Amino acid sequence: MSNFPIFSFPKKGATTCHRTLPAKGQCKLTLQFRAQQRGTPESGTVTIFDDAGNADQTIQLSGTGK
Repeated sequence: MSNFPIFSFPKKGATTCHRTLPAKGQCKLTLQFRAQQRGTPESGTVTIFDDAGNADQTIQLSGTGK
């Protein structure tokens, strides 16, 4: 994950993902946004590495402090 700790796992157990996942398996990621400054836009990326024939999976994150 890029831009840690602005985007982070909020607590232990925030994910049901393990090191490996069976074919067609599922898991859950819970992320928390913690702005460094009020009104400042922040961004980050979660990258999920896999052995599928296509590219690794990425999730773009963004938020603005309130």
